[in-house]
Amino acid sequence: MQYIAEKCGWTDLYPIDVKAHAKVNQYLHWHHTNARLITSQVLVPLLHAKQNILTPEETVFIKAIPSLITKQVEHMEKFLVKGFVAETDYPTIADFAAYCEFVQVELMGIHDFSKYSKFSTWLKHMKSVPHHDEMHKPLDELLTTMDLKMKVIS
Repeated sequence: MQYIAEKCGWTDLYPIDVKAHAKVNQYLHWHHTNARLITSQVLVPLLHAKQNILTPEETVFIKAIPSLITKQVEHMEKFLVKGFVAETDYPTIADFAAYCEFVQVELMGIHDFSKYSKFSTWLKHMKSVPHHDEMHKPLDELLTTMDLKMKVIS
């Protein structure tokens, strides 16, 4: 994402301001070994449980879902000093990368984010991005079809 943003001159997505640029990079480095776990340790195990192909390791992941999500959201609260990750008034590639993970949790309804004020506000802002609903409709339909819409388990 960084390469494409730099190549195309998309300075709103990947700011050239040194501090904002560093904030985006900081988040993206954290993201790859932290927020990405939402797909591999939350969505996939829950999907496999519905398909009756759950591995022993995924059983452990499912039991740890509430604590994993809580830890991830608490870290996001630290990144969200002012509105968005880069402390900008608009989302950057860091925000989009994060949202791709956390929207899965929200659409499944498996965690209550209401006690995290910065995170909840950020989610609201991300939902207002143009074309949000049409872009997330296929994921929402998949989660519904696979019966992965649940009540909060945290």
